[in-house]
Amino acid sequence: MAQLGMSKLEMRQHIEKLNRLNLDRVGYEIIKSNIEKMFDGIRIIAGTTSSHELFFRARKKTNEKISLISELIAPPPDKVTGFQRCNSPGQPVFYCSSRRVSALLECNAKTGDIFYLSQWIGNTQLPVNKIFDEKENIELLNHISDKEILFHSYMNTMFTRRVHSSFSNDYKITSAISEQLMNKFKKDEKKKIEEDGKIGLRYPSVADIENSYNTAFPPDFAVNRIDLLHVMEIEITDHHENQLQASLLNTAIDFDDEKIIWSNNTGSLPAPRPKEGGVLFEVVNGKWRVLTTERFSLPNEAINPLLNELLNE
Repeated sequence: MAQLGMSKLEMRQHIEKLNRLNLDRVGYEIIKSNIEKMFDGIRIIAGTTSSHELFFRARKKTNEKISLISELIAPPPDKVTGFQRCNSPGQPVFYCSSRRVSALLECNAKTGDIFYLSQWIGNTQLPVNKIFDEKENIELLNHISDKEILFHSYMNTMFTRRVHSSFSNDYKITSAISEQLMNKFKKDEKKKIEEDGKIGLRYPSVADIENSYNTAFPPDFAVNRIDLLHVMEIEITDHHENQLQASLLNTAIDFDDEKIIWSNNTGSLPAPRPKEGGVLFEVVNGKWRVLTTERFSLPNEAINPLLNELLNE
């Protein structure tokens, strides 16, 4: 049987070639072409999120209070001017985290910063590439070839190394890899992959690598398949290593189409999740919405301690 793609030796030589590139000088299309060659003959298994999986997204407040949901999702293409972990210039991505604190840490939160911290959920299970999840790929990894070991090791190295926020071009490699890992999949109803062939990409959170992961979704995918549940406006009051403390400034749980309806309520937090998992909901005016602490009549002095538990859970 003819070998698909590179040999083990060719894969090693190709990785060495990529490692020696001057990323400030080489064009992105050349990098994409080189990355694409690595994927030929490599087995990758896409999975799905759980039905109750939450996604957290943070945006630092800069000017006026936001009022539209569009201000919380991926930015428009003309605002994406540099490379990031999973995107190239002009190609926005919806980034989110598995924990509230990791979403804030990914934004380099500092004491005194004000953030909008939003909570989202898929309106169904979502297809995601879990190439970095050893538990998900255990069956594949038990039968992996030496060439694929090199491939997976390189992918993992590139996605777990720290890159200074100003080193945009250092993300050219991971951006090119992400294009391969998030596009061109065959339609699969069982895995919730639609005609466009787009899926999300789950990868380790470099800011909180031992406890968290991030997920990147194509922007249209996120708009159509992920629902906003809750938004908090918070101020960071303390930052110690990977732990944050904050105070609650405002919340929103109701949304009028595109508009965010701020409650001006500093006593409304998402209810703590059950230990067995899942998300608590209630019906209000005929619509499902996430259960909040308003139902429990918590005293004001209990709100910020509970907020900090939620941030770091």
